[in-house]
Amino acid sequence: MKYAILSVSLLIGFSLSAQDKKLTGPAYKNAHPAVKYDSKNELVIAEKPTQLTGPAFKNQKPWQKKNDATKKVVFFKRKQLQGPKAKNAKPWDN
Repeated sequence: MKYAILSVSLLIGFSLSAQDKKLTGPAYKNAHPAVKYDSKNELVIAEKPTQLTGPAFKNQKPWQKKNDATKKVVFFKRKQLQGPKAKNAKPWDN
């Protein structure tokens, strides 16, 4: 009897901990990628771009690149608007 109760409780415990997503089924399929995958968005911008062009730029090796003049820009999530406010939202509005 102890083993049956133990095995049932382990089975329920493992099945509950396996589902880490809040959405399932069609709601998960149709969800926006920002809802599905929560990650930090960073953009690296070169303040002083390289002067190489063409095949020389394409064929340069990673160890030949200089990473001195780079700047990281972090994007933040926007508010989830609905209705006419979402339709008329501008990118520069926070």
